[in-house]
Amino acid sequence: MGYISEIQVPPTGPDDARILLIGEAPGEAEEVLGKPFVGTAGDILWGALSQESISRDEVKVVNLCNYRPANNNFQYLIDSKELTDGIEDILKYIELNKNLKLVLLFGNKPLHYLLGKNGISKWRGSAIKKDGIIYLPCYHPAYIARVGNDYPIFASDIAKIPKLLKDGIPENKFSTLIDPRGLQLKEAVDEIISWPETTTDIESVMDSTHILCVGFGYRDRSICIVNHSIDAGDFEYGQAIHSILGSSVKKIFQGGIFDTLMLEENGYFTENYYWDTLIGAHVLDPELPLSLAHLTSMYTDIPYFKDMGKSAIPENEKSWNKAVKRNLLYEYNCLDTLADYKVYEYQKKEIEADEDFLRTFNFEMSMLPMLRHLAQSGMLIDQERRAKIRQFLVRKIKDDQLILNSIFGMDVNANSKKMQDKIYGEMGLPMKKKKTGQTTLDEDAIISLIGAVKSKLNECKTEASQFEWMKKLGALTMTLSIRGNRKLLSSYIDPVISLDGRIRSTYHIGPETGRLSSSKYVDGTGNNGQTWPRKVLDYEKTETKQV
Repeated sequence: MGYISEIQVPPTGPDDARILLIGEAPGEAEEVLGKPFVGTAGDILWGALSQESISRDEVKVVNLCNYRPANNNFQYLIDSKELTDGIEDILKYIELNKNLKLVLLFGNKPLHYLLGKNGISKWRGSAIKKDGIIYLPCYHPAYIARVGNDYPIFASDIAKIPKLLKDGIPENKFSTLIDPRGLQLKEAVDEIISWPETTTDIESVMDSTHILCVGFGYRDRSICIVNHSIDAGDFEYGQAIHSILGSSVKKIFQGGIFDTLMLEENGYFTENYYWDTLIGAHVLDPELPLSLAHLTSMYTDIPYFKDMGKSAIPENEKSWNKAVKRNLLYEYNCLDTLADYKVYEYQKKEIEADEDFLRTFNFEMSMLPMLRHLAQSGMLIDQERRAKIRQFLVRKIKDDQLILNSIFGMDVNANSKKMQDKIYGEMGLPMKKKKTGQTTLDEDAIISLIGAVKSKLNECKTEASQFEWMKKLGALTMTLSIRGNRKLLSSYIDPVISLDGRIRSTYHIGPETGRLSSSKYVDGTGNNGQTWPRKVLDYEKTETKQV
């Protein structure tokens, strides 16, 4: 059986089109109807394009490969003649069509083969110019058909087409100052304090309170002030940060709970915390991603840049002392503040034009001091009780593991995927599957199986059959118990606590429902303080008697 269809689905559209649409490979509907982008995915695409007054007749539509792979699996096309020929034809079309202005890349594969980049979720919405042609990566319409919640993102990217055709990609003329010192630093501080407002962003060593640099941005100007001491305070840097944060300049952050807590851990207190673009995004589009990377792609002309600085962020202070591309991190810091300012300008206009938006925004901003106080206060831990609970859980896991091993006659790992083979294969219990069709042995599946096994036990007529079903019940209950207690240990008993004996969390204005979310504290200690299970609290009554 061949893995690539012999039925060709040729490109459609004029040879002198201004817009070229590139997909990956034909699907079933495309193969049946003989042209690309039809069926549900086609309806989504042409519906979005029609909103921008763009019809199918005026665009060239192609796939990287004109032949459908078996099961729509693109892997079957890799290194094939069909794929190579398709890409060559596309490149030739781009070269010869002098009228071409814009190429839309739908999905990961066109992004990779045409621009050499990977990660459509990162690059979508970023207009990129290459050899005089503008390329706009977008989610594939077939993906939108499966994940309808991302349609607003897809439609927003498509809505950029008329402006890109008319004006091209605006040139971002940024002015940056990195690592000023001495008199230049004093002048930089005076400049920042003269601004009416500034976006503020820090970069720090991971899971540490050590700040590497602080960036400030206003319109098209950004200044990155560098901390030159990894062990002790940098006096010059410290004075500069104190002066700026303590000034009356309006401070704008993106997810500023983290930044302001980290700054306070270093003794820097922020006056006039005026705006948070994460909260602005939560007010305007709570169902969409809130990250600066996403907001930049939606509301600015700045292409994706987040990969630029990630590799330069050190995991620990020792790695920062080694030869690393520090300037790359400082440039990244500057871009963060510049992108955040452009996002702020968009949000401010939208939010202040609507009374409901503004009221909600002001309310969420008013919660930030309370959330910072809650994070800093933490919870005092009874160290002696904590040690006893840990001792009890370790012993319980060990005892349960002995029982589980005896059931199967060998050492088994309750968290291993091989447990599925044991439960569904050796024991013959009915397979449980997720909505995606993938076989699972998660907590819900085990609880469901326990209920089914208990029902079978009640129907047993002989001791032999009862014994077999008791083994199955034992395997399920021990697996569930071991997993649960390991989770208690790793997530709630063993996390690192602060030197003052408290465990802390960072709290955020959370998901689209408006509930709070939480995570580890800014220095990497603690855990998610909102998910403490009742079982841990119940040990206060039981563990001292059982240890």
